[in-house]
Amino acid sequence: MTTTLTFDVHSPATGALVGSYPSHDESAVEAAVERAHGAAIWWRAAGFDERACRLDRWRTEITRGRDELARVMSQEMGKPHSDADLGAASDAALWGGMANAGQTCLGVERVYVHTDVYDRFLTELLDRARELRAGPGPQKIGPITMPKQLAVIQRHIEDAIARGGRALLGGPDAIDGQFVQPTILVDVPHDSTAVTEETFGPTLVVTRVASMDEAIERVNDSEYGLGATVFARRDGDAIADRIEAGATSINAFVAHATIPALPLGGVGASGFGRVHGPDGLREFTYAKATTRQRFSSPLALTTFTRSTAIDTVVDRLVSVLHGRIG
Repeated sequence: MTTTLTFDVHSPATGALVGSYPSHDESAVEAAVERAHGAAIWWRAAGFDERACRLDRWRTEITRGRDELARVMSQEMGKPHSDADLGAASDAALWGGMANAGQTCLGVERVYVHTDVYDRFLTELLDRARELRAGPGPQKIGPITMPKQLAVIQRHIEDAIARGGRALLGGPDAIDGQFVQPTILVDVPHDSTAVTEETFGPTLVVTRVASMDEAIERVNDSEYGLGATVFARRDGDAIADRIEAGATSINAFVAHATIPALPLGGVGASGFGRVHGPDGLREFTYAKATTRQRFSSPLALTTFTRSTAIDTVVDRLVSVLHGRIG
């Protein structure tokens, strides 16, 4: 029995196993070098057109596998791999969560960030959020319009803090009259009311995730599903396709809502039906079926005058059409 020796490659940043690869002895290396010499002779003899064709095919393979190559190289080198414009992502999260004091049906309430870029994203987000203030006059954030919503916002913030969450900005004392200062919460349990319910205020819950699979799982673990935004340079389409929501925009905050031709609506507790586009127009209609009999049926079935002979014919037809096996 032959045992193939292998060696492990670990990420220098996290120590996680990237992969196991076969070890080669001296004879295997010499054989590989000999094959390379033979290939070099063939390569020299190949004409320009043949070499261009081969290189073009190789370029195609690299292009198709660029996502896997980028991930493996990032893991092997230990360098955090950012698959999103963090400046644009943090700006969109802040606007989505704080605009109109968070009182927007499509507003951002939960943000899931890959651990590789989590700290940098938070820095970007906080730098922008510290410049915002809620208040009368020229402030960029206005009041909470429904007084009863203040109690909901207060309850969600206090529950998040009591359950181990931290307020990096704002917090339980952020409410002053009808105004709520921007509040950014981290380390909030997934079953906290700030995560499971609609806050409808200027708050953001930012959560660190180990992978996009975990992010998608957490996003979908909710009774709500009106809209979502994904920031990613390469995998945006793949992530968006797996999110259970009425619509998802990639690299722009709910851009789908700005396109009148696209349907707008949610799933789950976020309602039913659609506005905008052909689907929205159909909401003002209903389906109706109308038929006209153009000739008498040779086998009148829907009448009390149906004869035994007709029953016999129908029975025979059913047997012939549906009684066969195989």
